[in-house]
Amino acid sequence: MTPILYPYKIASATARALSRTLNTRRVREAGTYRPRRSHVIINRGNPRVPRWANANLRWINTPIAVERASNKLEAFKAFTEHGVQCPEYTTDVGIAREWVSTGAVVARSLLRASGGKGIHLYAAGEAIPEPNTTHEKLWVKYVKKAAEYRLHVFEGRVIRIQEKRRERGTQDTRNNQIRNRENGWVFCTEEVNLPDGLSDLAIRAVASLGLHFGAVDIIWNQRQEQGYVLEVNCCPGLEGTSLDVYTQAIKEVTG
Repeated sequence: MTPILYPYKIASATARALSRTLNTRRVREAGTYRPRRSHVIINRGNPRVPRWANANLRWINTPIAVERASNKLEAFKAFTEHGVQCPEYTTDVGIAREWVSTGAVVARSLLRASGGKGIHLYAAGEAIPEPNTTHEKLWVKYVKKAAEYRLHVFEGRVIRIQEKRRERGTQDTRNNQIRNRENGWVFCTEEVNLPDGLSDLAIRAVASLGLHFGAVDIIWNQRQEQGYVLEVNCCPGLEGTSLDVYTQAIKEVTG
């Protein structure tokens, strides 16, 4: 089988690098590509069904599954339906106001966003305004975390494990609750001690969304000894060893 890369952004550095290591082409949603029986479409984060799609295509991550994963509300619904542990969430501002009376609440004005865009953290006791003034659509109970991990899952197995750590040189006063790049947090692979059960949780999270692969972000609550899935990223950045690992996994599947 020949892998064909269908990326969310055809000109992205990762898409170019992956097509090079796989020695294959990148195809556009509305391009001139014509699929063959020997082709396997590797969908890297694209939720749109291309015009050249047909019923006989073999997908590694269908656009429908990617769309489900990229929508934070739909992803939480899928996790809950399949018994995948995730934080409590609601679309009812009244419930969110009850929650914030005793603890922090994370609000989202954007259901399809990454890197912390559209996120607002309400501290315990803080007033949550009406959604029509903030455009917030989803509220999530904040879960205290001792650590945050990213587990890369491909076809039912974990192929890479990373842990979020504060970047060297950043000040300890920067936000410890929202751990994104802007607040000085980066993924590391050295000396990661993964708690028991998180690999299985990550595999089940990917399966619950109907995906073949994804990078699963999981937080670990030490007091509860429990992991919580935050999201599954269908388009993680790949470089160095991560690029090699994904290349090898795709080659194993496509033969």
